[in-house]
Amino acid sequence: MPSAKDGVILDMTETSVNKIEAQTSKKVKGAKASKTPAIWMTLNRARRKFYQQLKATQNNATKIACIDEVAQEVYKSGHKMVWYDLLKESKRLTNLIDFNEYCHSLQRNPAFVAQHVAFEGSGVVNKVMRYGVESVLGDRILAYDEPLYNPVKIRGLLDEAKPTAPKPIAEPSSARVEVSTTLVETSTMEEQPEVAVIMDDTPVAEEQVATVSETAA
Repeated sequence: MPSAKDGVILDMTETSVNKIEAQTSKKVKGAKASKTPAIWMTLNRARRKFYQQLKATQNNATKIACIDEVAQEVYKSGHKMVWYDLLKESKRLTNLIDFNEYCHSLQRNPAFVAQHVAFEGSGVVNKVMRYGVESVLGDRILAYDEPLYNPVKIRGLLDEAKPTAPKPIAEPSSARVEVSTTLVETSTMEEQPEVAVIMDDTPVAEEQVATVSETAA
């Protein structure tokens, strides 16, 4: 028979299991709630893939290829939207006055530099926004002299998103016929009083002829 001591041990074991299950469920729920946006998930994977390449091949074209390859897995059929999202995140940096001034001081395009900073991850972007690009990256931005996105792709995506103006509805031909018929009827009614005047003149002329004939007789 189990002793009282065994019962206490059993109760403690069940309590421990319940606590572990509760903690595990909280972690799972927290992981689902803090889902990483598609743009940062893409850039994080692309960055790891990029830095795994040989140093001699770590150029702008390789960055673009890594982004495009990973975006096809993350964005699925709409993987070209990664360039639109990259541009949107880059604008957070180009809206900063000191960011633009430092880029211009090194003769670099702020929009190009911002895209490469975004490629380094959301953590680097937040540091640059807080401490400034000069203190975080310094003259490393000299290597960021070309853009990562293709302006033609971005322009095409924006054009597709614009709403098209509705076409004017053509007036049916039957409406035109009704209008023209009304005009004809109106013109006919206006001419009727003139006809009535002519009809009134006819009796007067006959009476005058009768009077003249009686006088002559």
